[in-house]
Amino acid sequence: MKQWRRWLMVGTLMSMSIVGFFGCGLQANGDDKDVLKVGAIGFASTLEPTENYFSWVVVRYGIGENLVKFNDIMRAEPWIASEWSVGDDNQTWTFTINDKVTFSNGRKVTAQAVKESLERTFAKSQRAKTFFTYDRIETNGQVLTIHTDKVYPNLPSLLGDPLFLIVDVQSEREGRNFAVDGPIGTGPYVATSFTKERAELEANKHYWDGTVPFKRVEVPAINDANTRAMALQSGDVDMAINIGPGEYDLFKDNKDYIFEESSSLRDVMVRMSQHGALADANIRAALIAGIDRESYAKHLLKDTFIAGKAPLPPSLGYGFKQVKASNQYSPENARKLLAQSGWVDTDGDGYVDKDGQDLVLDFYTYTSRPELNLYAEAMQADYKKIGIGINIKIVDYSVIDELAKSGAYDLMISSV
Repeated sequence: MKQWRRWLMVGTLMSMSIVGFFGCGLQANGDDKDVLKVGAIGFASTLEPTENYFSWVVVRYGIGENLVKFNDIMRAEPWIASEWSVGDDNQTWTFTINDKVTFSNGRKVTAQAVKESLERTFAKSQRAKTFFTYDRIETNGQVLTIHTDKVYPNLPSLLGDPLFLIVDVQSEREGRNFAVDGPIGTGPYVATSFTKERAELEANKHYWDGTVPFKRVEVPAINDANTRAMALQSGDVDMAINIGPGEYDLFKDNKDYIFEESSSLRDVMVRMSQHGALADANIRAALIAGIDRESYAKHLLKDTFIAGKAPLPPSLGYGFKQVKASNQYSPENARKLLAQSGWVDTDGDGYVDKDGQDLVLDFYTYTSRPELNLYAEAMQADYKKIGIGINIKIVDYSVIDELAKSGAYDLMISSV
């Protein structure tokens, strides 16, 4: 089944779709229909959900679930919580915990268990407080009441972030190491082994929400998009996630594969420093005007992206189509902006210079998103046309995260 939706790219930003290809007949396992092998991007070094953004992996692997989940138009729907309401003060939120939900160890999920899980998240993650803060959490049977410190109109949606997945804190008190063994959650699968290079999961025999489709799931980390595509072609995996645009034609119209594509709210964003040469607003404006995002989206990335002009996609109904894009692609305008700040090619080497120094910038990218390096290389070529040199530096995702916090970069591409 194919679902075709395009995603957002904003300013010097882009968003991408999660694309999955399934080999028909589970060819990687012969006749073993009880095992699913999935070629995926690996970036988590532990399964501790409060560390970095590793909670996303815990949810993607089917280990953990949240109080709410999102439908196709990003509205919160019941998951572990069967319903919720807010009091007249707009600061008292009541969640009813589904009486059928159990953890993977068979322990019932009570409001008290949810309270302990949320409190653990706030105690261990500084990021939790960037979503909301609370005065107190109370429980009564299956009823959880959160008293927030101020009005948060979208609190249920905030609790849908994977950071707030619900874990059995009691199991940790009993000795389970969430980082190594994985948390005890409520999802259809339980981790049996995990490294950054490979995860192995087995069906949760206590799963509360229907039949678990596979007895075992194996997830080798294949960070290179081309290698993932080759693994699917050869039958080493049954399914590959986030196939790069360059490999689309291998599978898209091939009846031996099931092709699925869904829309995303994710932006792929090129961040610019405001230090050094980039303290000059003219140079930053020239960097924006100097790249042909429309061409990247249509030709380089095979219409899997939309050149953007606002940080929210058209699917959310915030007037994306009515927004007028500013500083559109214009190499001529980019050169004028550079010249206004004294950056011209005085020695004929193809690069603009000033005070005897060429304008050369470091551009950081990483491999786990297949389109990022394509985008970086296209930008490098476009910037060469206006006389700016770009050094592409490919680093691990964890380095990107640290660079974002420190600001120690000229240009940096990231997916947010």
